[in-house]
Amino acid sequence: MIVRSALAIGLSLLTTTTAQGVIEGSSFGHAGNLAPDGQKIPGWLLSTTEHDPRILSDRVSLTTIYPANTKGALWAESNINADQWTAELEFRASGGDFGTGNVQLCYRNLGRPSKLRVSNRNGLSVHVDDKLCFSSEQITIPSNYRFGITAVTAENPDIIEVFKFTALGGAIYGADGQQQQREQRTEQHHSQGSLPNAPEALPDRSADEINSNDAQFADLHNRLQSLQHQLAEIHTQFGVLSSKLDEKTGDITRRLPNIPDHAVNDLNTRVINIERIALQIQRDVEGRDYKQHFSELNEAMANVRGGLSPESLGKIVTASAPRMGLFLFAVIAVQVVLAGAYVLYKRRRANAPKKYL
Repeated sequence: MIVRSALAIGLSLLTTTTAQGVIEGSSFGHAGNLAPDGQKIPGWLLSTTEHDPRILSDRVSLTTIYPANTKGALWAESNINADQWTAELEFRASGGDFGTGNVQLCYRNLGRPSKLRVSNRNGLSVHVDDKLCFSSEQITIPSNYRFGITAVTAENPDIIEVFKFTALGGAIYGADGQQQQREQRTEQHHSQGSLPNAPEALPDRSADEINSNDAQFADLHNRLQSLQHQLAEIHTQFGVLSSKLDEKTGDITRRLPNIPDHAVNDLNTRVINIERIALQIQRDVEGRDYKQHFSELNEAMANVRGGLSPESLGKIVTASAPRMGLFLFAVIAVQVVLAGAYVLYKRRRANAPKKYL
């Protein structure tokens, strides 16, 4: 799948940085979340056409898959104040087959973020995924410009997502950079001088001020001597800290209640007994064969289950039920005897001689 994506890296005006360090004002994505507030990338201006920009925690979409004919651009608000720099762009282009648009960069869609690195150090070089694509020592790009990233799609759109942009600056030059370095050195000297018993720190000197071997040796000797004094002061401070820790430890030990030795021995004996009982239980459980016990338990459960089956319950109910046939026969026999006695009584009374007064 070949995806043609429009990515133009533009350059325009300057920011201050340290040597070989990340230019914070012209970089994003290298320190985590792109937009802390979820709406704007610090130090960058985002503009889009025909769609709303989408800024996520780890990437920003310059174009979308719908609608088509969209544009997007990211431009830094500050300038690069470095004579030499390296810019690394991590992006991903995805979409349908043969995406169209204003093509500045054609690259196969790998499905993962790609890295584009442009370096202006001793010439101009371009790397894609750490592979050299172009290099020339005859090309130099002037400083005092700013970075920008643009993307364009056409009828068959692509999605251009930018994950990270890192700008690494070279040495600072100019009056503003030298003044900032002096201020930083002054602050470091003041902060070091504020430490208790700290030796006096030597001021930083530019390499241009040391023109002879004797001056270089003297400067090196002074700095080594200053380093030795600082190490001695550190050793002294460690000794003071060790004394304070020993004093605190002795104070804590004195404040703890005195526990008698017999209480500690009694507790130790109880722990040993508990450990012995636990080991005995463990050996008993691991050494005995419980197969016979399990077999007897299974047989008992089978007997109980068989005694509670519906057939067994029916037999028990049938065997335990009272005999209603014998009862009914006794009732009927009593009735027949009473009826026969009554009929016999009537006959005898009818055949008996009548007595007349």
